[in-house]
Amino acid sequence: MYKPGDPLPPPNDAIICPMTLGRRKPVSCKSLHENCPKYVMISFTTESGEANPYIGCADGILPALLVDVSNRMNQMGAATESLRNEVVKPMEVIASIFEQQAQRSSGSSVVRTDELP
Repeated sequence: MYKPGDPLPPPNDAIICPMTLGRRKPVSCKSLHENCPKYVMISFTTESGEANPYIGCADGILPALLVDVSNRMNQMGAATESLRNEVVKPMEVIASIFEQQAQRSSGSSVVRTDELP
């Protein structure tokens, strides 16, 4: 298991470095990983709460990170909608109470704006 401070393990020979794809002969990540700024270790937690490190090219983890960010944004939107619904419920109750009070006092000296000239 990788511990912080340990050197990152080398990648597989079959992985071609995306930074060298424009060259005549693309180079394996294994030969470049020690000096490559894109060779990183990203630690993330799974839904069960256990740590799961990813060690490799940042370009390789980018699609998974984009999907994760999208899922989290959807969850935040759903939470906001749920909170809005919880806030609106008491407001509807208060509005109905005001309507009932207005109907009860319609015979009193309350001036209704819809009756004004």
